[in-house]
Amino acid sequence: MDGLKECFEENKDKEKREKFTCSFECFFKHHNVLDDNGEPSKEKLLAKVEGFEGEWKQTSIKIIEDCFAKQEEMKAKHGGGEKKEGCHPASAFMNMCLGKNFLQNCPAAQWNDCELLALHKKNNELSKEKALEYAASIEEGEWREKTKEIVESCWARLDAMKELSAQKPSKCPLLYMMMQICLSKKVFVECPAAEWHTTPFCEEAKQSNCLQD
Repeated sequence: MDGLKECFEENKDKEKREKFTCSFECFFKHHNVLDDNGEPSKEKLLAKVEGFEGEWKQTSIKIIEDCFAKQEEMKAKHGGGEKKEGCHPASAFMNMCLGKNFLQNCPAAQWNDCELLALHKKNNELSKEKALEYAASIEEGEWREKTKEIVESCWARLDAMKELSAQKPSKCPLLYMMMQICLSKKVFVECPAAEWHTTPFCEEAKQSNCLQD
């Protein structure tokens, strides 16, 4: 995703609870899809899919409409639409909601060349050992152990991911993106209480249908 790596680098020194939300706010800003309140703009995102064709265009419009409808439902129930100090969690929520639904509904014909192509080499398997090495580098405590559990949990689903990925063969395998989404979603949902920046909006996001398996 163009700009995402740079956004995470830009926010690498922030507290863990801010790094995630600020990086995705930066990413949405980079693509000029934020409104004046610093939240994702439905109108601007819909404009991004205007160039799509046929069924994929209609599917994309529905995905965007559905994710914004869920966000509005959360705001009506719990509030959280006003601009607060720091980064707004709406971009992180919208990224996960859109990402999951676009991944699940993407037509096979649309899976062509992409940035993940370089990862798809002969015998180049996703390495649980390397993921666990990264988890071991986290500061000792509850979050390190929880991260190890998340890695184990996602890798337990690796065979199912491979099977689903094989159903949509392409130059850019679904497998890698599916694993990234699994890890990101569980990191968000399982964040320890001591690290969690509690707001009604974020708590509702944890329970969102967009984050359900």
